[in-house]
Amino acid sequence: MRQESKGFLEWSPKAKEVSGAFLPIVLFGIIGGILITAGIFLPMEEWLKMSGWDFIREYPSGSIGYLLLLIGGVLVLLGGTTLAFKIKSAVYLVLVGGILAIFGMNINVYSWSDMGYGYYMCLVGSIVSVVSGIVGLKKLPSLTVTKEVKATEWGTGRVKSKEIEEHTGSGIASLILGIFGIIIGVVPMQYTPETLLGGGILMLLFGLMAAGLGASVREKDSFGKAGMILGIIVIVLSILVMAGAAVLMEEM
Repeated sequence: MRQESKGFLEWSPKAKEVSGAFLPIVLFGIIGGILITAGIFLPMEEWLKMSGWDFIREYPSGSIGYLLLLIGGVLVLLGGTTLAFKIKSAVYLVLVGGILAIFGMNINVYSWSDMGYGYYMCLVGSIVSVVSGIVGLKKLPSLTVTKEVKATEWGTGRVKSKEIEEHTGSGIASLILGIFGIIIGVVPMQYTPETLLGGGILMLLFGLMAAGLGASVREKDSFGKAGMILGIIVIVLSILVMAGAAVLMEEM
């Protein structure tokens, strides 16, 4: 007896029921992209009066964070514009671009109080983009994965069992947020007590969103369950990071 496993991907029948109420996502996606891409050309660090673009041109090797911020802004703007043409899968660009922008902003921070208004303009745009991406993903139809396990005996194939997994937009968003929450805590940044505290807060927010979205999905959405587990891990790590920052602040 020989067993074979086959998988099939299909959009849920609910796909036809998805309404065209993507206008707010389009608008906020475009606004978020504009805020990020415009903010990168405004003063990022108050005491130097230099924009993120100035840093990229003059100190390319030390401006990875600003480069990621620029790439994230372009992705958000591209995603929001593409959504205007009813290509709903472009909402992934809005979410990933917003997360990438927040990730980049967290790398080149020395002191939150010394950052210029361009930096906070990018921060607002990044938050708007992430929220728009999450809301947009919740509106997408589910992706259904059907697996058929066949038992072949005497040259005849018959379906022995069938497994169905349903990946929702919320589950996928949960997994993405959980992964980036881990990355924020692992990738090196400017390790000062102030930036460690800010990084811990970002990790906590990402962890809460990942865990919350993951907990809201159906049992058969493995992406959502994985995102929920990652979210819980990120929350625990964020508490440790913030506790370490508080200890360092007391010692200074």
